[in-house]
Amino acid sequence: MVYAVILCRCLIGVIFAVSAFTKLRSRGAFHAFASWIDELPILPVLPGRHRTALTVSMATTEVIIVAAVALPWTPMAGLLLAAVTLAVFTAGTFALDRAQAGVACQCFGASASPLGQRDVVRNAVLCAVAAAGTALAAQRSAGSGSAHPAGIVLSLWGGATVAMAVVFLDDLSAFFTKAAATMDSPAMGLEGKN
Repeated sequence: MVYAVILCRCLIGVIFAVSAFTKLRSRGAFHAFASWIDELPILPVLPGRHRTALTVSMATTEVIIVAAVALPWTPMAGLLLAAVTLAVFTAGTFALDRAQAGVACQCFGASASPLGQRDVVRNAVLCAVAAAGTALAAQRSAGSGSAHPAGIVLSLWGGATVAMAVVFLDDLSAFFTKAAATMDSPAMGLEGKN
């Protein structure tokens, strides 16, 4: 159980660290994120100052989640905050997808691909991971258990690997789609016969 908690903490921490970094790495990046929030069609009635507050609170929440899951005495709070945040992200992404808004994903920096069902599923799965991590952390705090260094390293490696796959999900999807299309093309079939 201790290793599952470490894996969840690492996965969620890396996801939110990358997300926060892409928003806060420069003034231009934060301005691009704020402009993206301004253009969201599901927030038409929100005044400008509230949109600014939303932008700042989203970035701040992501930083708090990273710190909370990294610190040894606050992982449960960090995972719980992550689960709630991801539930909100899932609902917002679902609403944008249903509205067929065609809004580009800004989850991990600027992207050309619009938010869609894949992003809804990604956020929902991450929400489930954070919720499971919260439950496991609560159980762990009720009991005791020690972790071996090798198990910790493997858990951290697994969490970071899955997190990077999630961060680069659009790129991986585009790569495999292009590779499949290339293999199915008639030209490839002719080359294969030579």
